[in-house]
Amino acid sequence: DGQVCRDVDECMDGSHECNSLATCKNTLGSYSCSCIDGFHGDGRFCFDTDECIDGSHLCDPRASCVNKHGSYSCSCRRGYVGNGRHCKGNYWIDN
Repeated sequence: DGQVCRDVDECMDGSHECNSLATCKNTLGSYSCSCIDGFHGDGRFCFDTDECIDGSHLCDPRASCVNKHGSYSCSCRRGYVGNGRHCKGNYWIDN
């Protein structure tokens, strides 16, 4: 009948049901959703990942980990100096 079928890009036209904390990927005849880094879920529902509790953080063992929305931060504990990912003894305080 001469008609041509074309894929609808739900990601571009906004008809997808992905969460605002997810990326939408167009597929032929459909789409998929994936939560962005720092969040977990099925892409339609995304929840903050608490890296401090699940152990996926990169804080030094001598640092404190603080969960943040979609991320985390590290800070060296008292008596140590550094950026939180690497801490060393502060000999001015320790001695």
